[in-house]
Amino acid sequence: MVSRIDSVIGEQTERRRATAVARVDPLLRDLHLDGIDIVVIGSLARQEFKSHSDVDFLVRGGLGPRWNARWPRPCMGPASRMI
Repeated sequence: MVSRIDSVIGEQTERRRATAVARVDPLLRDLHLDGIDIVVIGSLARQEFKSHSDVDFLVRGGLGPRWNARWPRPCMGPASRMI
C-alpha cells in the first residue's frame, strides 16, 4: 500500500516530468530547425526524472557564426561554475 505522502510526491514528480517534456520537445524541434544539434541528457533522458531534477542538454558540434555572435563566451566556466 502506498502512503499518502508517497502518492503526492509521485503525482508532483509526474506533473514536473510532463511539464519538462512539454517544454523541451518544442525547444529541441526549433533548435534542430535552426541547425543546432542538441540532445537531452541526464535524468530526463534516462527516464529517471524526479521532482527535484533539472533538464540537462548537450550541444554537439559548433553553433555556427549566427549563434556565436549571440553568445560570444561559454555560459559555463571551470568546474561548471556559472559565469
